[in-house]
Amino acid sequence: MLGQFDRKFYIDFLRDIDEAEMSGILRLRQNRILKALFFESGCLVFGISNLPDEELGQHLVNTGELASEHLESIKQHVNRTQPLTFLLQAYNLVNHEKLVKAEYDLISSMAITCFNWEVGEYTFDSSKTADHEFKIQIRALDILANGIRNLQDENYICSVIGDLTQYVLPVTDLFNRTKRLSLTPQEGYILSLIDTAKTVSHLVSSSGLPEMDVLRILYVLLATGVLDPLEETIDIRTSVKLANASGNPIKAVPVSAPTASLPRASGAYRKLSPLDQTYSSLQTAQAQAQPVVQAQPVVQAQPTQQYQTGRLDQPQPAKSNKINTAKLEALAGIKIRSSTGAKDSQENEQAEQLFIQGKQLLRTGDLRKAEIAFRQSIDLSPDTAKYLLALSLILVKRSGARKEAEGLLIRCCELESSAIEPRLQLASIYEQSNMSSKAEQMYKSVLSIDPQNAVAKEKLKKDSSIWNADVGSIFSKILKK
Repeated sequence: MLGQFDRKFYIDFLRDIDEAEMSGILRLRQNRILKALFFESGCLVFGISNLPDEELGQHLVNTGELASEHLESIKQHVNRTQPLTFLLQAYNLVNHEKLVKAEYDLISSMAITCFNWEVGEYTFDSSKTADHEFKIQIRALDILANGIRNLQDENYICSVIGDLTQYVLPVTDLFNRTKRLSLTPQEGYILSLIDTAKTVSHLVSSSGLPEMDVLRILYVLLATGVLDPLEETIDIRTSVKLANASGNPIKAVPVSAPTASLPRASGAYRKLSPLDQTYSSLQTAQAQAQPVVQAQPVVQAQPTQQYQTGRLDQPQPAKSNKINTAKLEALAGIKIRSSTGAKDSQENEQAEQLFIQGKQLLRTGDLRKAEIAFRQSIDLSPDTAKYLLALSLILVKRSGARKEAEGLLIRCCELESSAIEPRLQLASIYEQSNMSSKAEQMYKSVLSIDPQNAVAKEKLKKDSSIWNADVGSIFSKILKK
């Protein structure tokens, strides 16, 4: 994995590493600063940095454990067979216990200071692990919590929490969740006040603590999965029905809040959140740029709404509803409804609420019900790209459903000529199916939209990337500049 990262990505990725107990090397770069964090089974075990103050010898000098002249005299003897840690102990300059503590503090600080990076580049290589004499064991979740506790940007914390009238509530398996994390006394106190859903403003007023302290604590609890936010609500006044697998109608109940112990159990939810804004802006731009097209008559849907695969050389948006109808008939029978009228407005509202409910179900990890909700959204509004994408992100994980997912993504690309995520998903499908030419074609289409897209550039790059080089050689090149 390679791409751009920001503070929120770093926080989310640390939580992913903890939940999935991932192993590998997370390399982070901001301008000329380069760090490599080594993880094993969800724990940080080692770290390297090209910052002078984040080198072990200099850290020992800075903390008063080693005299600077001793460090200078011993450096000339350091080599692969006699590393610094070996020489420090051999000459009785620093004992083993102090070295272990210094390594722990240094590597922990190395990871925590990255929380103050606003932007940067990252790569994660799961094929490599740490091969060092000293290894610490710090859970990625503890690094995440400590990073937020020490975060200097208070404006960022306020912006993340957002509206103080929003509700927060504890996850259902709160006991097991808190066992994985060392909470501070103040965090434990705030958590004890949240027996049911409470607003942020209520917690600020009832806790007796400064507002900024409460917001920081809530961010720690939310980011580590101890609390869940009530991000979206369903309008219970709208009568919406879902059809389950057997065809029996079931009433859609309001999803008050995610309650599962793993609130981000589905990768589909993580991808959907930023895409909502993307598609909203695309739809607004298209509405302003395109003239109103006369609506076509309703075409009744076939019993099975399975999207079939097609050829996608260079996806372009349909020029008229007549062309849309022809393309849809080639894919499958899909209802084409007028965009005007009270009935269509009601159906669009129902489709959007089903989509919101599907996202909430994804947060709770209920993929089956989420799929039902997304399919019903498509039935009500078949030309809304984000509904098609939402269903495809669930189906793409099932090998038997990838053909249908491919058809959904192709249709997505036809509807939104500037959307990148559907093309990246298609490229991934083609790669997994050993269709390298089609995958290459998709990555090229991504670059035609966004020439700076890191994923597509990396996939199409013929020369070996700097990220695949040995960590030590990378540092040597940077330090020589």
